[in-house]
Amino acid sequence: MTAPERAAPAVASSRAELRRGLPGIYGDPATGMDPEDAFVMRFLLALEEVVDPVVALLDSLPAQFDVDIAAPHVLALVGNWLGLELGDYWLRLDRIDDTIEGRLRRLVTDAPRLMQARGTPGAMETVLRDMFDDLPLTVEDSGRCTHSADGTELPDADPPAFKVSCATPLPADEAARLRRVVAEVRPVHVTGTLSIGGVEEAVA
Repeated sequence: MTAPERAAPAVASSRAELRRGLPGIYGDPATGMDPEDAFVMRFLLALEEVVDPVVALLDSLPAQFDVDIAAPHVLALVGNWLGLELGDYWLRLDRIDDTIEGRLRRLVTDAPRLMQARGTPGAMETVLRDMFDDLPLTVEDSGRCTHSADGTELPDADPPAFKVSCATPLPADEAARLRRVVAEVRPVHVTGTLSIGGVEEAVA
């Protein structure tokens, strides 16, 4: 069932925002003054029409920050405010096309959950999926887990590590963006490798 469309809120001049605040004498027929013709009323009406765009913006302010419909530059600001490492690539508005805008909307939508799980393989997978949804990326983690089947002393565990793999080779600029994003979302103090087209390199 489709929700009914809601009418846009009336602007300041339609609501008589300033004129309604005047003393009653200006709108009292007993004074013999026609409120529509009075100079003060016409003057305030002109002021209301001047501030109509400002009031309309304030009335629709929640929609300005709605992730589904906000402008791309607002999305980038909201993402940075939420602590996402968007980098210059996201903030260059001349580079934001429909594909990048869709990725940015998904990333900002996932931001609260990403902040709670930051540094985990799940959070890394979500960020990489949101930002590089057209690449075959996988995230693996290892280390810090050991066991003994016969009840003897546990062996030393390998240090924690992760590996991000992309099965296909990438152009130089796309590979550089992937390196930067992986470096930004990696767990702190954990070594990692990035494999692009079978070529492995350490994550700086």
